[in-house]
Amino acid sequence: MNAIDILDQGILRLEPLFKQDFTVTLLNHDEAEHKGSIGGTLRLNGKEYPCLAITHRGIAPIRNLNAHWKREKKQAPLFFVSSLNSAERSACQQEGIQFIDTYGNCYIDLSGCHAIVSQEHEGPNRPLPTGKAFQAGGLRFLLAVYSNPELLNKPYREISEKTGISTGALSAIFEDLRANGFLLENEETRSFVLTNELELTRRFAYAYLVDIRPKLRRGLFYMAAPDVLDRLKKAMSEDQVLMGGQHAATIRGDYLYSPTFNLYTDVRIVDLAKQYGIVPVGANLNPNQATVEVFNTFGGQYAGGQVGGISLVNDLLIYADLLNSHDVRVLDAAERLLTNEIFNNFGKNWLRYNGTPGILSTS
Repeated sequence: MNAIDILDQGILRLEPLFKQDFTVTLLNHDEAEHKGSIGGTLRLNGKEYPCLAITHRGIAPIRNLNAHWKREKKQAPLFFVSSLNSAERSACQQEGIQFIDTYGNCYIDLSGCHAIVSQEHEGPNRPLPTGKAFQAGGLRFLLAVYSNPELLNKPYREISEKTGISTGALSAIFEDLRANGFLLENEETRSFVLTNELELTRRFAYAYLVDIRPKLRRGLFYMAAPDVLDRLKKAMSEDQVLMGGQHAATIRGDYLYSPTFNLYTDVRIVDLAKQYGIVPVGANLNPNQATVEVFNTFGGQYAGGQVGGISLVNDLLIYADLLNSHDVRVLDAAERLLTNEIFNNFGKNWLRYNGTPGILSTS
């Protein structure tokens, strides 16, 4: 999660505490996505206080920054952070370090305002190591080839220009695909073809779920308005928002009838909240209230496309979203999406570009 997302989530967490009697002004907004921190000014009850959103985890960076501001004889800022565990939150309170995290935990002691929130939450998943083809660059390459199969037989330089993956990384990705039995080379034509595509897609999905998806996650939100889904579907052709998850599978091939969906977008959280009426979920989830999970996009221009005027993520990402469920009905929809839509798309793509169809595994 970048600094601007951390700040936005913190702002949304503060709104229920302060109502509308506060504002946050950014000092270096244009550089926010390229920095590990972003500064601003919090205006509360007519007074201004410095604030700082940081991407660093743990209490050590906060302590160092807090001490630095004190050495400069400046008022220490209110820190916006991704998450702190129970011990770190207690230490901040004891040491007078003020903070708000993306889960709504906080210690704030300002003039006319005193707030302490401390609740447990689940920690992030730990990514597992894997080969180059199933790390971030390799997964972006597979999304690109699924959408534009002719890229597989283009020069590395051209693939690099289209995907943003370095030529050195592409060489390692090709070798890893070959070593794992997913890439064959026709010695006569010197052309490549993917093979065992169904197993390749499964490997893609699990690598994405373990290593990439947790890093893209921006938060879980309640849908405050009952027509959020309809408003999103109408605006998706214009906004930079892609739909994934169960409802995307419904649109893609009637594999599942469900209103549940995920959003993939790089639009600021506060702008999404204003436009679609979404509200951050606290530490205690209300199972009776509809939610939507929001992620950053992945795959660049190959992240998704239009289906019936609605912007959906790439089929491979929809499949991965479905696998994240424990519902047998959803997992069955994932398998049908794989063996029908994805299976057929792989076969059609190779024929369309006069390639040799791969050996489509059904195991």
